[in-house]
Amino acid sequence: SELIENGVNGYVYSVKDTDSYQKHIIELIGDEDKRTQMGQKGEQLAKDKFHIDIMVDQYLNTYNKIG
Repeated sequence: SELIENGVNGYVYSVKDTDSYQKHIIELIGDEDKRTQMGQKGEQLAKDKFHIDIMVDQYLNTYNKIG
């Protein structure tokens, strides 16, 4: 996924992998610092990748290529 960096700002695993899901939920429940850190890193990544200036440039580039 383009927004999740496994172990940095979230966790990526198969939907059927309930053991990993359970392990990570328990880990995050017990570790406030990790929850906060992952949340901050996720927010920063979203701002960096989806800032309005970046998105406008990407749309304009796409329109220029097809127009």
